[in-house]
Amino acid sequence: MLNIFDMKKIIIPLFVLFSVFSVSAQFSVSGSQFYSYPVPNNLSGIDFVFIVNEINTAELRYTGSYTTINWFRFENPTVSISNQSELFFLETGGYIVRINGNDTYIWIIDYQQHLPNITYFEPVFDESDCDNTVLELNPNAVPPMVYFAFGNSLPRQINREFTIRYQSLIYSDGNGRWIDDEKSQSIVLPTSQQIRVPTSLHPNVVFTLSGDQFADRFNITHEFSSTAPAITTIESRLTAIVTVRDALNEISRPSEAEPTPPIIGSAPINIEFQSRPSDENAMVEWRIYRDNATTPLITRTDLNHRYIFTSHGRYDVKLMVTNGDCVHRDSLVVEVRESLLEVPNVFTPNNDGINDEFRVVYRSLESFHGWIYNSWGRLVFEWTDPARGWDGRVGGRNAPSGTYFYVIRARGTDGVVYNLRGDVSIIR
Repeated sequence: MLNIFDMKKIIIPLFVLFSVFSVSAQFSVSGSQFYSYPVPNNLSGIDFVFIVNEINTAELRYTGSYTTINWFRFENPTVSISNQSELFFLETGGYIVRINGNDTYIWIIDYQQHLPNITYFEPVFDESDCDNTVLELNPNAVPPMVYFAFGNSLPRQINREFTIRYQSLIYSDGNGRWIDDEKSQSIVLPTSQQIRVPTSLHPNVVFTLSGDQFADRFNITHEFSSTAPAITTIESRLTAIVTVRDALNEISRPSEAEPTPPIIGSAPINIEFQSRPSDENAMVEWRIYRDNATTPLITRTDLNHRYIFTSHGRYDVKLMVTNGDCVHRDSLVVEVRESLLEVPNVFTPNNDGINDEFRVVYRSLESFHGWIYNSWGRLVFEWTDPARGWDGRVGGRNAPSGTYFYVIRARGTDGVVYNLRGDVSIIR
């Protein structure tokens, strides 16, 4: 259990802490706009930094209760300059406020003495590239804002946050084209005379620098624009439009008009390749490589082109677009699967929608020919399209139930030859 002496040890420090907090929290600036800049909690010798707009009209005031109060300057901490709660005729620099024997340290900055003075704001070609554009400012374009802690000669710099805005392009999946897009990026100055932003896709980009955050708070407009030529980068949206087939007995057939790469399926795969560059005047080059070859199977320079993949293998489709300054590359993979041919041994042509036709199951065939004979050796059906089938009719009439015989010759896009013979039963 705590005795009265232990309680005093706790209560007294808490009271002192609360008193100091109350003193620190009761300062304000009147007669002008101001901003209380947050200072690090662990930094001794400074409690407040006030950034004041139009310091000539401002006064610093202590609004709490006190018995004694005195104001001093950092550079002369023994000579009081006022013993009132208000301090008129403010100047930039540091102040010590001694309230009932406790010191509070305040630094005053006049924002009007640190206005941006940007006379040069242009892209630098020699230091820019297709990934980043470098913009250069004139020396001392953004005067540094600093404050000091009492008894410490090390200046503390205040980051000034500006915003740079510029046009670029963004690809719209909804309408399949490139549309205008405004980019913005926060910039901390004056860390450097140079600003680095991602290079724009827009051919006539304009860069605009605005801020800083204190100007925004004081409703002051600082805006500087550059219309000088800059490097324009380029992008593309390689798109594959696949011809869809609907034969259900062809497995792995292309079934989506715009599949997600890699595109894997049964041959032939008929694809229109679209480059969709961000610059409509771009130079385009297509190359298609097969099975990791170093020499392209084809090279084309059309904006869009169609190619039919008829042979088994892996194909790397590579696209390059350029606007003269920058190059963008893209690629996708097409895989033509190995061939397959399977033949059923029974079908039920009773018009119930289930297994009503005799159809082979196939994939990646380049040629096909089939014949069906009855038990007397009479040809009852012949076909050359594996997507088709026999409906169990001969001369417009239903063929009787029983066993029939087929001969099928086919060749796969992978070179596999099929010579199949067998029987199939009709069950009605």
